[in-house]
Amino acid sequence: MNKKRGGMKSLADIVSSRGSFFGINFSNLPILAAAWEREYGGLSKHFTLEGIEKSSVIVKASGSCAANEIKIRKNEIIRTLNKYFKNKWIKDVKVVCKI
Repeated sequence: MNKKRGGMKSLADIVSSRGSFFGINFSNLPILAAAWEREYGGLSKHFTLEGIEKSSVIVKASGSCAANEIKIRKNEIIRTLNKYFKNKWIKDVKVVCKI
């Protein structure tokens, strides 16, 4: 593994190491997208899956009411999405709003 100045790794080293990138396992992404569509696809006009950040799921809300609904359902969302994975890697749900 080639270390760059300041202890930084090259992009090739990061991608090739254990199949993860900044703590995100690439094999989890299609499973997460399918699980989100199955569980919350009917509410897609109010909130959508935007991405992931380490062990957090980023959800885009259409407004403040939808953002509050996500915050209220946070534990339920974590539980229902984690049931699709062997390792329960989702720990948090973060909300961003459309502007």
